[in-house]
Amino acid sequence: SDAQRGRVMDSLNRLLDLAHEDSSKVNLLNKISQMHLQAGNFREARKSVSEALTLAKKLNYRKGIATAYNILGILDANEGKYSDAFKHHETALDISEQINDKNLASLSYTNMGIVLRIIGNYAEALKNLLTPLKITEELNDKRGIANVYNNIGEVHKFQGNYDDALKYHNI
Repeated sequence: SDAQRGRVMDSLNRLLDLAHEDSSKVNLLNKISQMHLQAGNFREARKSVSEALTLAKKLNYRKGIATAYNILGILDANEGKYSDAFKHHETALDISEQINDKNLASLSYTNMGIVLRIIGNYAEALKNLLTPLKITEELNDKRGIANVYNNIGEVHKFQGNYDDALKYHNI
């Protein structure tokens, strides 16, 4: 609910006021940005994620950098800047693989697949979604598996392959 989101946001902002210039502050800024993104407050989301990215780079906190690039990619996609979105997700993926963060890599591949679906490149979208499916299965990440299956189903739906779409949505 909006009231609950507001209380969470107030709590995060209070923590932010107390935060030192460290990885915890980067994580808070990224979380605040995600909350703004979910609420459709794209300008505020971009402001928070830009601050997170600047601090993460200053600290060389690569997980924070990759997370920020994923958020920037989602913001760009929401604004119709698909080329920028894809590049941001690709950068996030590169960093995720360098630091061997499989969850973040899986998220980056999924986000790239979503962008490819939006622009109508269904074959590449499916290819990009098979990798996070393998990763989430290896990690036994049931929520991640469900998310990837849902996105594979969406690709099939947009292709008009409704039987395949239903299969993936009902797994």
